[in-house]
Amino acid sequence: MTEDVIVRKNFELLEEFHRYGFEHPEIFDQIPKDAQLIILPEDDPELLAANEQILEKCKRENRRYVVFRMKIPERSVPMLVEAA
Repeated sequence: MTEDVIVRKNFELLEEFHRYGFEHPEIFDQIPKDAQLIILPEDDPELLAANEQILEKCKRENRRYVVFRMKIPERSVPMLVEAA
């Protein structure tokens, strides 16, 4: 998996995380301001491995982090039904 794909997929996870946070703002209270947010996707083994490497790097460097697990968001594809 290329770095561009990893970044794109992580951005999609972050976007979904924020969407959830708008409905449940208390989730943001669990994230210290100086911590790195790491999301471990349950249904994408390659991205999971890449993000676990980021987690291990944070541990080695004694950086603060928080880890959440979630599924990759499903994309809804618009389907034209009618036009006039």
